[in-house]
Amino acid sequence: MIYCSILALGRNSNLSIRKQYIKVKRQLYWNSVLRLYLEIDLKLTHQALAVAWFLGASNVLRFSLSAALSIVLIIGPFLVLRFLIKEKDNLQDREVKATYSTLYDSIKTESGIESVYSFVFLARRLAFVLTVVCVYRYDFFKVMLFLWLEGFYMIYVGWYGPHIESQFNLTEKINESFMLLVGYIMFLNTDYLGNQMIRYYLGWCAIFIGIALYVLNFLVLLGTFLVELHHAYRMYTIRRKFILAYGRKEMISENYFKSSRDTGPRARHSLSSRASSRDDFSPSKKRRSSKLSRKSSLV
Repeated sequence: MIYCSILALGRNSNLSIRKQYIKVKRQLYWNSVLRLYLEIDLKLTHQALAVAWFLGASNVLRFSLSAALSIVLIIGPFLVLRFLIKEKDNLQDREVKATYSTLYDSIKTESGIESVYSFVFLARRLAFVLTVVCVYRYDFFKVMLFLWLEGFYMIYVGWYGPHIESQFNLTEKINESFMLLVGYIMFLNTDYLGNQMIRYYLGWCAIFIGIALYVLNFLVLLGTFLVELHHAYRMYTIRRKFILAYGRKEMISENYFKSSRDTGPRARHSLSSRASSRDDFSPSKKRRSSKLSRKSSLV
């Protein structure tokens, strides 16, 4: 952002600076900020709302900053929704895609419901934070809200399949199924179950499910990376074979032209002119010209 601001100051003075500014603004500036926002939205929203909610007016400066940041983070998902709906027909344009493609990368954009996946993702996280912060005293109702949100998200992913690649839709369904299982285990960790030992072991079961889910997602990403790496290697080998074949063909044709002394139209013209000049100075030509001159003298 600082680099982009510096380039913006001198973009009108030099053409190369202007080109660099446009490149940074399109590819690095907005996409990097949006990617950072999508990655840290949950933690940042929870921290800002928790500080603003529990701190109160005891520290005016910190409360004001946290409240202002909380308002921005709450409005953020709705701004994303407004952008996706407004630019629905232009999402595949070159300019829009180069600047805002992070919001809908690998997402279907043909339908309006599928294209707003980023809003659903951010709104779900915001609802999680509001549930944890605002209803922290009501454990049972907090678990119910968690299950409602997970069920809604699972229905959305399962019904519409917003991802272009089917494997990511399947991964989302598996993740949400495990999270629903963890949510039902959380019911037993409330006052509904009085046995502390059972609650203790159920907590470890939830931790084990979380670790298994993490390993599963890691293996899926590793498999996707290996497939892409294999595809890139195949494309590299094909391109290398094509370059070697084309270069060998060029070498053969070049050696042929050198051996035949035929390197193009100019060479052919020069060869023909040389042949004609040799014919002009040949002995037979000289004899014919001398005979013609004698005849003309006799006449």
